[in-house]
Amino acid sequence: MRRDSDDLTIEVFILLSTSEQRVLLTFHQYLMTPGKMLCFSGPSLERYVTDLDRMVDKKLLIREKFKGGYSLSRAGFAAMKDCVECDDEDASNRVT
Repeated sequence: MRRDSDDLTIEVFILLSTSEQRVLLTFHQYLMTPGKMLCFSGPSLERYVTDLDRMVDKKLLIREKFKGGYSLSRAGFAAMKDCVECDDEDASNRVT
């Protein structure tokens, strides 16, 4: 995540597991922005519940009152954009 203030640039790197990156890519797939709720249900909720909880603890996601509902925090949105950029770079470097 990057934050610019008065010519001061602060770089914050948050290590994300592969499954946490998949969660962020899911938010990207649905073009989610901070504060917009995305609902996980059924198998996807069961598969990612631990990662979602961990991401709430990391302040990347906000747990909504609706069951399975999560929204991106500003930090989560920045991490999602970084994650997508990395995923795009990985895809361009893959040999097919």
